[in-house]
Amino acid sequence: MVENSLTAIIVEDNIKGARLLAHIINTHCNTIQLLDVAHDVPSAVTLINQKKPKLLFLDVIIHNSTCFDLLDQIEYEDVKIVIVSAYDDYAIQAFKYRAVDYVLKPVDIETFINITERIYLESFKETYSLKSQMDVIGDIIKKANRVDFIAISSLNDIIFVKHDEILYLESAGAYTTFFLIDGSSQVATKNIGEYENLLIPYNFFRNHKKYIINFKYVKSIDKRDGGICYLTSGTQLPIAFRRREELLRLINIK
Repeated sequence: MVENSLTAIIVEDNIKGARLLAHIINTHCNTIQLLDVAHDVPSAVTLINQKKPKLLFLDVIIHNSTCFDLLDQIEYEDVKIVIVSAYDDYAIQAFKYRAVDYVLKPVDIETFINITERIYLESFKETYSLKSQMDVIGDIIKKANRVDFIAISSLNDIIFVKHDEILYLESAGAYTTFFLIDGSSQVATKNIGEYENLLIPYNFFRNHKKYIINFKYVKSIDKRDGGICYLTSGTQLPIAFRRREELLRLINIK
C-alpha cells in the first residue's frame, strides 16, 4: 500500500460482483485502501457518513434504487465518485453528479488499475475539471457507439447538444459559436477545427474556414459568385472556393 492511499467503499448489490471488485482492488490497486462494502442504499449511506472515504465505487442499479438516490442522501461531500456498471445509459447523469470516471462491466483489470492510479495522482493536485470529466463521459459514449450528441465546453460549464439541434458552427478565433435550431447559441472554448472531425461523420460539412453546416438544414445552394448556402432558418453562409467542388461532389451534382 502506498503512502496516503485513498480510502474507498464499494456499493454493489450483487455479492459476487462486489467480491470481484474488492479482489481487484486489494490485489492490484496499491493506491486504494478498501474500507468496506455495502450491498444496499441504507447501509451505504451509514457507512459513507461514518467512515468518510475519499473514493466511492458505485454500481448504478442498487436493488430498487440507483447510486444517484444514494448520493442525494449522504451528508459527506469530500469524496470522488467512480461508477462501475454494465449500463452506459447513465454516463451523462453520472457526470452531473461529478463522477470522475465511469467503468463499464466486465471490468478490465489493467484499465481499472490505470484509472485508480490516475485518480490517486490527481487527488493531490485537485485538477479534476469539467474538461477532464467531459473527456471521460465522451469516451464512454463513444464506446457505446451511440454518439448522437456533442459536448460543448464553455468557460463555466458543459452543455450536451444533439446533432439534430445544431444548425451551424461559426469560428471566432480560439472559440466556436454553435447556432441551434431553436434560435439560441452557445460559445465553446475550442476552435472550430476540433469540432470538424467530431461532426463530419454525422452529416456536417466544413463549407468555409469560418463555418461548419449541418446538411440536414441546407435548403438550397447558389453556385454563382463562389457559392452560397441557404439554410432553412434563412441564414446565408458562403462556400469557400476550394470547398465548392467537394460540396457539389458530396451532393452528387458534380
